[in-house]
Amino acid sequence: MVNISKMTDSDTSFAAALAQREGWGHRDFDYRRLLSFEPDGCFIAWDNDNPVGMITSISFGHYAFLASLIVDKPVRGRGIGQALMRRAIEYLQSRKIISIELDGVIDAVPLYRKLGFKDKYLSFRFIRKPVGNTNFESNRSQGAIGDIVEFDKKMIGLDRSRIVRQFCDEFKEGLFTVGDFNLEAYAVVRPREKEPYYIGPFVAINIESFEKLLGSVINAHNGISLKTGVPETNRNAVEALLSCGFEYIQPSLRMYLGEKIEYEKHVYGILSAEKG
Repeated sequence: MVNISKMTDSDTSFAAALAQREGWGHRDFDYRRLLSFEPDGCFIAWDNDNPVGMITSISFGHYAFLASLIVDKPVRGRGIGQALMRRAIEYLQSRKIISIELDGVIDAVPLYRKLGFKDKYLSFRFIRKPVGNTNFESNRSQGAIGDIVEFDKKMIGLDRSRIVRQFCDEFKEGLFTVGDFNLEAYAVVRPREKEPYYIGPFVAINIESFEKLLGSVINAHNGISLKTGVPETNRNAVEALLSCGFEYIQPSLRMYLGEKIEYEKHVYGILSAEKG
């Protein structure tokens, strides 16, 4: 008999171990952070007394993002993934969420479509391998966190303040901005032990501001692998990343349930695969 319960702090080590087995590289602290953002919206599936699956969610006002749907391989094929999805969707809809999105791995797309999700675009992933010195111009500054939060809200149209504020505070050394008096772009670079550093969020008013700040990010991380994700629809960002030495890696499919919300115009780097 499979039961589904809310994820608690005592479940995050299982969640991390399950993600590691999938090769996702998430750690215990990643799931603790996710849980802190949405304590009632992350779930664990149990087969008797054994944890066998999980799913997480995070909401920004009327919009939410689902992620980390994993079922342990020995118990796949029993409908556990679908049960986890339904529980998470039920929770989000009870909170009056009108649009739910996810980045689906290609193998799981049929399940998501069965549950009513529609295709939106490919969610590209890029990696830049370590190189020596670069010739990119540095335009780095560090704007005030309050200004960055307001800039993000204005550019995206979603209230992501709690996560943007925490990222800016937690990763101060990885905070980059462009604009002396008025912000033009900001990015957060998050270090990962024994893994590529992740660039995201990355929000810019236009491609020129994005390219200025991207050069600063690359200059500051010579010899370090960098990883980021970009909506397929932002072709300018895609072309800029490729011209700066980034390479495609396996994409996922951005999908939505409910109302389709267009907020990607100024998204030059997604928050992450778990947060949208």
